[in-house]
Amino acid sequence: MIFRQWLACTEVIRREIMVDNPEVIDAVYRFIDEPVSQELATVFFNTVGVEKKLRPYEQLRKYLEGPSIPEDRIGMSLRSPSSDMTELEKFLVAQKYAFARDVKLLSLAAELSKLGQIKVVDEGIIKLHSGVILKADSSAAEMLDPNKWEKRRQIRDRVYQVRVNGKDYILKEKKTSRHVSLREEPWETIAVEKEYETAKKFSQQGLVTVDNVRLSWERPIGYAKFPDGFGFVLFEKEEGLLDAEEAKESLVQELERINPKMVDDEVDRNIRELFKTEGNLRNWVIAALGYYNIDNEDRLYRVVVEGSKVILEHVGFDFEYFLQPKRPWEGVKWYKDNDQNVYQYIKVFRPLVR
Repeated sequence: MIFRQWLACTEVIRREIMVDNPEVIDAVYRFIDEPVSQELATVFFNTVGVEKKLRPYEQLRKYLEGPSIPEDRIGMSLRSPSSDMTELEKFLVAQKYAFARDVKLLSLAAELSKLGQIKVVDEGIIKLHSGVILKADSSAAEMLDPNKWEKRRQIRDRVYQVRVNGKDYILKEKKTSRHVSLREEPWETIAVEKEYETAKKFSQQGLVTVDNVRLSWERPIGYAKFPDGFGFVLFEKEEGLLDAEEAKESLVQELERINPKMVDDEVDRNIRELFKTEGNLRNWVIAALGYYNIDNEDRLYRVVVEGSKVILEHVGFDFEYFLQPKRPWEGVKWYKDNDQNVYQYIKVFRPLVR
């Protein structure tokens, strides 16, 4: 109920920005350099200058004005072992921080509306008067026009699907200690410009193929970095993605369709080999490019059929935990210390990457 009211409330404000209501634009814009906090959404709600239109959301106002959880009780992160918060309290903190990040996006829309048309120059780097730094590839230029922002839907903790001028993209916020989906440590991840640069480097490799396994990477098209540290990276939306279980089911169907005589044990063995090669190939490429990834929990795939060939394609994403040591060999050394199987093949597969 509260979440739906918040969505409705922010949509009211977004539309006022789109019709160039100067009072609302000026009121929202002033939040662009305010730090994200539990209280930010409350202050925002009470000062945006459209009180009459927000009267139906009185329940939301009361919720926002409720007491905040002291930061010293939260600890280092929402997953901090030292925290004595209940699960409900953790949820309330996470929600108020999420609302605050929505305020930051609206404040960016307000500033862009004040500026009017923006020309992308200097390799797409733009520094706004507020101090916000934007990076926009040529394919992302329309992102700079808030009148073309249409809708946003949360997929995961920091991940949203956004629609701009009829096309869907993926927006990924910089993960912080006030997000929910966290490693036990480190809680903070690399800066948005570094996440963009890392993703760009990997996506430029194109398809890397070994036997019946392919590796590709999602493509970044821009980022925004705010003075207070909030930020996000925009990616092209990948279509037809499957999680591991869905990919296994699809592989079984395609292998049995192409070769009806293949027995179950042989199908299972082929699938195990595909996933083993996929895991090794992914880590080989990461190491060969001088990185190591400390978060391998989530993977997405496509199953591609070319004639009688069934291909497992791993689509790499989520670069927030891709770390790059000062010397590329240190990335390789990480695998030497942590994964001998990968380490043995790094030199063999290094020529696969540019």
